[in-house]
Amino acid sequence: MNIPRALAAALLLTVAWCGLAEADCTRPTAVEGTFIYNDTVNAMQVCNGADWLNTGMTSPTAPGGTCSSPSGNEGQVFYNVSTHTVQFCNGANWVNTACPTEWDGGSGCSSPTGAEGVMIYNASVKRPQFCEGDAWVNMGTVCSGSGSLGVGSVFSADLYTGNNTTNTITNGIDLSGSGGLVWFKIRNNGFNNRLIHVPPLPSGDNALSSNLMDADMNAAAFVSANADGFTLGSDGTSGINLLASTVVAWTFRKAPKFFDMVTYTGNQTNRLIAHNLGVEPGMIVVKSFDTSSDWAVYHRSIPNSDYLTLNGANPKVTESDVWNSTAASSTHFSLGKDQSRVNKNGKQYVAYLFAHDPSGNIQCGSYAGNGSTTGPIVNLGWQPQFLMLKNATGTGNWLMLDTARGIATPGSDAHLLANASNNEASAEYLNLTSDGFQLSSNNSAVNSSGATYVYCAIKAQAPIHIPSWYSGITYLADGGSNYGACTQPTEALMNDENTGPKYTWLSAAGTNGELQADLGSAKSVSVIGLGGKGPSSCFSDCAPLFNEAGTELQHSNDGSSWTSLGTLSSLAPSFTYATAIQTVTFAPVTARYWRLYSASGYACTGQFRLGG
Repeated sequence: MNIPRALAAALLLTVAWCGLAEADCTRPTAVEGTFIYNDTVNAMQVCNGADWLNTGMTSPTAPGGTCSSPSGNEGQVFYNVSTHTVQFCNGANWVNTACPTEWDGGSGCSSPTGAEGVMIYNASVKRPQFCEGDAWVNMGTVCSGSGSLGVGSVFSADLYTGNNTTNTITNGIDLSGSGGLVWFKIRNNGFNNRLIHVPPLPSGDNALSSNLMDADMNAAAFVSANADGFTLGSDGTSGINLLASTVVAWTFRKAPKFFDMVTYTGNQTNRLIAHNLGVEPGMIVVKSFDTSSDWAVYHRSIPNSDYLTLNGANPKVTESDVWNSTAASSTHFSLGKDQSRVNKNGKQYVAYLFAHDPSGNIQCGSYAGNGSTTGPIVNLGWQPQFLMLKNATGTGNWLMLDTARGIATPGSDAHLLANASNNEASAEYLNLTSDGFQLSSNNSAVNSSGATYVYCAIKAQAPIHIPSWYSGITYLADGGSNYGACTQPTEALMNDENTGPKYTWLSAAGTNGELQADLGSAKSVSVIGLGGKGPSSCFSDCAPLFNEAGTELQHSNDGSSWTSLGTLSSLAPSFTYATAIQTVTFAPVTARYWRLYSASGYACTGQFRLGG
């Protein structure tokens, strides 16, 4: 990123703060709520406490210059009273930061108070907003003609802990006004997937389970859909707010070019069902909600005479009566005379449609497995934050991965199953790239030679930094009084992504042990990778005892005078040592020598990687 350009006020702008800052951003370093103009991607951005978020469409190829009607310089911001939106100049055109809407008047906004055109950063939803006259509007909901909404306004992966009482999840997504689907899965307990339909289904119930054939039920714990998320209550049998449960909730808002929901009554005839995506559906999931039946899946990357089963691991099945051997269009999808899955006379059905919009926020495609740990590269044109994968031609589960729970690059990836109630597990499956992902495993779940895999991918709102790991590193370990049986570290061991028995450093409590890394020359470092599992001769599993608050990351230019960047827990509050490699990022520091220093408590690792 280039040096940030200060935002210039044109016909506006007052920028206010709503809430408390929690963290900082890097590249460049700034506190939460800071606005900049990034002239690498030609977009106004805001720090949300962890990442720089685009407030409008990026235009990397836009020429640096000025805008007209009104006149303005690149990076300038103003409130357009004609469209009632905040816009910024990208050097050629004025770019909307939200979809223009029909203005319904108003003399100001409340909670907080602000006049029309005032721009704020709302820390409670971690989104920039502006007052449209009588309501605060989230920025980043990009529209240009018939363009797609910003991904942050239509999708969110939220992690929370169940409390069996009132639990409000605020993610900035308007569910009450637009409707959508909230897909819940308890991560640490074998509860079923729970899909909440907003508003409720015609039956009055609101929930289905993707891993079951059961008809709908009512999840009473889903208390309300809100303009900026949803509220939960006492869990009962809902399986979405169980006390002390760790939960992920994927929210899919109804929106053109992203997601739609349709209900219909079966009639056992060849027919067309209308939808509102406005583009080709990439994947359609159909379930009868008033009877026990399988979930049928249409995917654009398999023949339209075939279907997959969401609640099972079976390969695709050929049956022309399901989709009438007809490809879905931008306005309709086809049904055949099938009685078992999608069109039995008199039965009630719901269809969830996921768009295929490569230039927007969602894509559904396929790749051919090669059975190698250097697997196929899938180029999406952007980095994904959510992936759903399935072996279409062989037996395999429906994997669900997202960056909120962790897609380590490299390392093990947290995953859940759409077709089973299993607890969350972790395995090395794939690495993210700047414009897609690459398979990094020969596991049959993701990369069996000759198999065809289908996926649905959702664009990242703020792409994560892909580390460039340094090589040619010399390591030296001093484990204090308890170094003993551990292996002296080598670069080969420290870069080994396998999770076998290979702890290379163990420092006992209070021994001031250290693990040094010599890069050979001063280099800019902004990320480290830690992880690993060890044999009982060294220590069977350090993770439960690892003291993140007592282990410091330090650097030096001479190997003797050290400067501390802080403890691991201060650098990354959510850091918890695990077998899978964990990354810790920070503002770039140039130094030759780096070390982990155990000031108190246990510290150990099987990997200590450094990158920029």
